[in-house]
Amino acid sequence: MKTNIKGCYPAFITPSKKGDDVCNYPINYEGVDELLKYVLNRGIDGVVAGCTGSASLLSHDEQIELVRCVNENIPKKKGNT
Repeated sequence: MKTNIKGCYPAFITPSKKGDDVCNYPINYEGVDELLKYVLNRGIDGVVAGCTGSASLLSHDEQIELVRCVNENIPKKKGNT
């Protein structure tokens, strides 16, 4: 299956909630949704999530959940899935 991706896809930071352990802040899923709305309302076609510097501090399950959350909240465009 050939995928045709066009447009601008910046790296997406991982919003987090402040916690006691600086190396283990929980993901702020409300912040994920707000940030997605912010960038998408400014003409961005999508984002690349789960690969910025903060991803190394997430567990494998958190990385999967972050990508799942982003994927569920980005509107699908014809040709981009």
